[in-house]
Amino acid sequence: MANLAKVVTLVAVAVLCAGSVPAAAADAPTSGVEAGDTSAWLTVSAEDAAYLRGLAGDTWACIAHYVEPQTGLPYDTSERGEYSSATNLGYYAACCAIAAEMKLVSHQEAAQRVRRVLEAHGRFRKWKGFSQSWNHVRTLEPAPHDQMISLLDSGNMAAGFIVAGMVLPELRVQVDETLAELDWGAFYDPTRGLLYGGYHMGDGRIDRGWHIGDYAGDGRMAAFLAIASGGAPADSWDKLGRKTEEHFGLTIYQPAWMGGGLFMQMQDCLFLDERSTPAGRSAADFAYAQMLYASTLDQEVWGWSACFSPDGRYLGWGGLEVAVVTPHAAGMMAMLYPHKTVECLRKLESMGVRAPLSENSQVRRFGFRDSIDLTSRRVSDLYLPNLDQAMLFLSIANALEERVVHRAFARHPLVRRGCRMIGEYSQPQDRGWLAELRRRDREPLPASRSPSVEGPAHVVIDDFEGTDIKRNRLGGPLHTWTRDAADAEASIRVARDRIERKGVSSACLRIDYDVDSPKPTFGGVNLLLGGANGGGCNALELWARGTPAEVKLELHGSGGIGVTRLRGIKPDAWTRVVIPFAKLGGMITDWSSLEKLVLVLEDRTVEQKVGALWIDDVALIRSP
Repeated sequence: MANLAKVVTLVAVAVLCAGSVPAAAADAPTSGVEAGDTSAWLTVSAEDAAYLRGLAGDTWACIAHYVEPQTGLPYDTSERGEYSSATNLGYYAACCAIAAEMKLVSHQEAAQRVRRVLEAHGRFRKWKGFSQSWNHVRTLEPAPHDQMISLLDSGNMAAGFIVAGMVLPELRVQVDETLAELDWGAFYDPTRGLLYGGYHMGDGRIDRGWHIGDYAGDGRMAAFLAIASGGAPADSWDKLGRKTEEHFGLTIYQPAWMGGGLFMQMQDCLFLDERSTPAGRSAADFAYAQMLYASTLDQEVWGWSACFSPDGRYLGWGGLEVAVVTPHAAGMMAMLYPHKTVECLRKLESMGVRAPLSENSQVRRFGFRDSIDLTSRRVSDLYLPNLDQAMLFLSIANALEERVVHRAFARHPLVRRGCRMIGEYSQPQDRGWLAELRRRDREPLPASRSPSVEGPAHVVIDDFEGTDIKRNRLGGPLHTWTRDAADAEASIRVARDRIERKGVSSACLRIDYDVDSPKPTFGGVNLLLGGANGGGCNALELWARGTPAEVKLELHGSGGIGVTRLRGIKPDAWTRVVIPFAKLGGMITDWSSLEKLVLVLEDRTVEQKVGALWIDDVALIRSP
């Protein structure tokens, strides 16, 4: 009876999604340029196409190589760790199918690779059809260290499976059975009109402190599929946050740099044809702003996105560093800026980022390593075959094979239904905008230098000597917060304290933190700056001591959000910290109107989860 119920559900979903669309129309593109017509979009020169095709072959070799032989599941990194994510499974499946379309692998081998993934996924432990995000690549048991079902990962996996099922028709039923089991409505929060971001398998509860809230974040695919499946109303799309920031005259949706860089905005563009949607335009502008930002830094390469740094740290949300670029970020833009992508990739290759891998006395050409530090010129040893490499590969395929990923994804009834329900996906392509993309790609970058802004060379934010601890020297208030205000296990408290520094008793701010909660948590302190003019300064200075191993620092202004990590703070001695504005990144070139300074304490980085942090003499300065 269980199998019969599954089939009945599958048929019901198919009928619901297909509606009354005639069969001939069902496989038609949902909007814009007909399949095969790239004249209204971009032209890839023969030289650039040859480079990208060679890179696609090397990248596919990397993706195909890092697979667990026992189960056929893809590894997360080239280190062949024990656990892999739902996103890895979906993107690997899509890459297998597209590699067959590009004649890099036989149709039969591609289908066999994807079939093994679907069979392994079918054995995962699930809730409402969703598997835990991280599972063991051999035993298929859920990871004990991360017991969350991430709806973001689930959306990525579903998108990849859809592409695989449309390209490999013998797997279509198996893919559609998997999709039919996903109860997206279980994550819908009617009080907010948004989707919850996760479910904790260990505790058996929805994570009510986490919503998919950013239109230009990495949850857009999950929001799209939830609406398409009937799990969320169409108007929930309009409730996604659309805050913007401006760089070089371009308006970009947040979280942008703060949220992990280009992959956040671009990854769903790989599947959904978003060339003319607001999200797609923002992604294109974000990439172009990165090119301009690199120019202001006198750098020949760009590509800021979440990655493993050469020293092994993962630079994700709030962790991007100006010195570290990743080839996949530039590679993802091949489908929008093919020429500028190839220019950047060739330069990265000349820096050694595409050096062959020597493994077991064999030389393997696997494309690009995950990152390079432009200061030290150190190159990462790692490949991320089914995330960073996969995103680069799928974008190249869209550029070279007439939007092959877009067209495969768009043919699925579930996707067609979502495109009809969300208006921006049913609009015709804006040919003027597509012409602008072609112009940007072919013309040299305009001269772009940081604006000259006058202002004081020293601005005291707070010395904590005043009578009101909750109001700084600029008149701005101080706020404390935690990720989930309802989480009684987490807290941030502040008080004035006096501690000797250089033989003198000095007033300072004491921040008592407790991030020891069974839930993922973090909290912090916001010091509002009231539009302070830092245009005459070039660095942030403060003194710190305390127990956290790491503190995230954010500086918010009208020009964007700069982020860095404070490390090396000592519990028994004061440390002077000077952070040049250039190290904060965020593509900020205008520091003349600063809004707030934020100190964040995260459970995953502080090491000592209950402790104290002291800070003193916080100021904007002009450093030599």
